[in-house]
Amino acid sequence: MPPFARIADTVPEPARVLGTWLRPFCLGHHLLFTRLGLRYAGAPLEMAGDSELLQAVAICAGESYEHTLDLFLSGKWPAMFDPWVLDLRGPWYARRKVDLAGAHECFREYLAKGHSFTLQAPLWRHRSGGGDSLTAPWEQLFRLQLLKAGLSEGEIMNGYLPARWYDFHTARELDQRRDEFLVRLHGGKARMASRVFYSEADWRAMHPPSPADDGEQN
Repeated sequence: MPPFARIADTVPEPARVLGTWLRPFCLGHHLLFTRLGLRYAGAPLEMAGDSELLQAVAICAGESYEHTLDLFLSGKWPAMFDPWVLDLRGPWYARRKVDLAGAHECFREYLAKGHSFTLQAPLWRHRSGGGDSLTAPWEQLFRLQLLKAGLSEGEIMNGYLPARWYDFHTARELDQRRDEFLVRLHGGKARMASRVFYSEADWRAMHPPSPADDGEQN
């Protein structure tokens, strides 16, 4: 992932694990991992057990967060999950070898992209002004901020997580500019809004090409 913000990072790539197409990783997937106590919830890039992998893949292949949650709450999850696991190996007369080691690697790559913004956010780091930090879980703050920005519950829970993070911080940047404008409008002395995204122009300004690089280009 480049060290600066790119709109291309908001577009998911196709992902297939164990022959199953996965939906773009989203907040809903993360919350279901958390509810089931899967290791991926707290440490997405760590190696998990085979049973955790199978549950996680089935969750990420689900129709939607709401649909998968309903399967759990209604007790219908085993009726969907168990046949899918059996089908991975095929019928008794035509067993297939399941490459679980390869599946673990593919799924970790899928999670790395889905958590890319969480793990390495292309944002400016500003010193805190002091005071108590917020105590709510980041998932709750994230969800409520996006609801305030006008996104629906379904868009927040099912949308590609890096794209929702871009929405979250874009809304924060717009709020800063709005507040600055309103203060100035009423004759106040507004505090200059902080830069939010670390852009490619920012990166190039801080990493100018060396004379050797110029010589190679010529």
